[in-house]
Amino acid sequence: MANKTLLIIAVIVIIVAIFLISKPAEIDEETLGEGGKNVGDTAFDLSFTTFDGKEDKFSNYRGKVVIINAWTVWCPFCLNEMPLMQKISNDNEDVVVLFIHRTSTESKSTAQPYLDDFASEGIPITDPIFEDPRDKFYTTFFGFGMPVSIILDKDGVIRDRKVGEYTESELEDEVQRILEG
Repeated sequence: MANKTLLIIAVIVIIVAIFLISKPAEIDEETLGEGGKNVGDTAFDLSFTTFDGKEDKFSNYRGKVVIINAWTVWCPFCLNEMPLMQKISNDNEDVVVLFIHRTSTESKSTAQPYLDDFASEGIPITDPIFEDPRDKFYTTFFGFGMPVSIILDKDGVIRDRKVGEYTESELEDEVQRILEG
């Protein structure tokens, strides 16, 4: 009887997991305005508050290649790629990274010590860090997996979407391809 109960519980867990993974992110098109979420679309122009309290949005960075990366401290792959992304931005004045902290999953105060660690290790995160208490970026553009990133060209058009960690060569090659047009 115990085995049958465990089997039923396992089946229920699998069904719920499949439902959650396959459920598309709910996007309120009216709230988002014009734009899209797929490669080739001009990205929805989302607005956020930075960790230091300033209002900002994606379109403020037109004219630069923009890497937009969602991260959390519970995602070791996110933490691995953040210094790499910052280095690419530091090395190229035409590139900026917008780090979107999934504040809905953990507090800003939980994230801050990790940001401080990057600085103590020699690569401070100096590009904007946005708070996302309602998971607006993540659910609009992805809805599953971590880390997640999109790369916009200088006109705000999505040129790459990735679920998973970028390698250094992969990210450098992608940014260079976009810079070269």
